[in-house]
Amino acid sequence: MRVLVCGGAGYIGSFVVKALLKMNYELAVVDNLSANPHPLPPGTKLIQIDYGDDRVAELTPEFDCFFIFSGKISVSESMSNPWLYWSENVFKLANFLERVPVGAKIIFSSSAAVYRPQEDPLTEDSECLPSSVYGVTKLAAENVIKNFRHKRFSTVCLRYFNAAGGEPDGSVAENHSPETHFIPRLCLHYRGVIDDFKIFGNDYPTKDGSCIRDFVHVLDLAEAHVKALEFISSKETFEVINLGNGKGYSLFEVVREFEKIVGEKLHLEISSKRPGDPPYLVADIAKAQKLLKWYPKFKLADILQSQLAWTLKNY
Repeated sequence: MRVLVCGGAGYIGSFVVKALLKMNYELAVVDNLSANPHPLPPGTKLIQIDYGDDRVAELTPEFDCFFIFSGKISVSESMSNPWLYWSENVFKLANFLERVPVGAKIIFSSSAAVYRPQEDPLTEDSECLPSSVYGVTKLAAENVIKNFRHKRFSTVCLRYFNAAGGEPDGSVAENHSPETHFIPRLCLHYRGVIDDFKIFGNDYPTKDGSCIRDFVHVLDLAEAHVKALEFISSKETFEVINLGNGKGYSLFEVVREFEKIVGEKLHLEISSKRPGDPPYLVADIAKAQKLLKWYPKFKLADILQSQLAWTLKNY
């Protein structure tokens, strides 16, 4: 099977590329390299164009399967610049799908941000009522794919919870510019690279007042993508599947776990809540376990240690 990975030089995409190559898939990566690209394995075929570019039409007939990681990911940015998110996450996707051959396999990078937040773990049947423009565009993108029925795509939309971590040896890990995600910012703060490390809100209706999140290791996510490809390789279907660790941690708990690893207390600054941040997002992963036979292996401490190892190597 020939695979085209759109956004394959991004954080999650680059780990998936590595996992696919280990399984001997023939692949190429389309990426405009605009968002602080992550390293790709030596010899990876990279086509440096935007996946919304009309030139993609010349490439797509060569491939059977398409991983779609391209798009914008910042909740806060989406609230201040909604047009950018509709353009990047929805309109470009529709343009791309029009160029994909009939009967293709599509594995789409979606998000837990599509759900209406609730205190119980979220199943794929939980109500979708996004609290951010980012979440709205991810849900719209899922529906765009579903509406291309004339293309007879076989599709899995993978709804990530909080992807985090990197290689255990610290060779590669999450690295955005600017960095907005909690765990890499925590590591950068510990290293003295950033001073303004904040927890946004300590009066949420949670056990300690901070947001509760489900952090899942990027290596577990990469394995899930390979299993998703195996799952749809011989069937025509449309599935949405949660990918998380199945366990929620408050942001204060994450900090305390990190302090255990480094052996010292960190100074925390509490700031006001951000628009679009829900209090509680935790996955029910029973469907992923049943359909994909996927079981996350890495714990929160593994995530923190791998991100810290990368930070110490680079700063």
